[in-house]
Amino acid sequence: MERRRYERVNFFCRVGLTTLPGAPVREGRSTDISLGGVGLTTGGQFAVGQPVTVTFYLRDPRQGEVQDQVPGRVVNLKADMDGNRLGVEFLEPLDERRHPLLVRKVLSL
Repeated sequence: MERRRYERVNFFCRVGLTTLPGAPVREGRSTDISLGGVGLTTGGQFAVGQPVTVTFYLRDPRQGEVQDQVPGRVVNLKADMDGNRLGVEFLEPLDERRHPLLVRKVLSL
């Protein structure tokens, strides 16, 4: 039985993934999130163990669209005809100091 350190909740938003600074951004959609990682779908090709930066495109009523970048690594990959389903573990758990809007959204779900 798989044990998770953080509770996972459904979370749908547009995301971008990059493998290196300056590399092309691969568009995707998140499906769920926890303070320790995110599940997402993308058409881009990735490998288990690969470092990535996930950019979350969030809505803030006062500022419009806000981008929040979180470094992580691919820990799970399932390919199907609709694209790739990835599990990305964040290098450090989300905290309110560095990712205030994202943490507030996760904790409100």
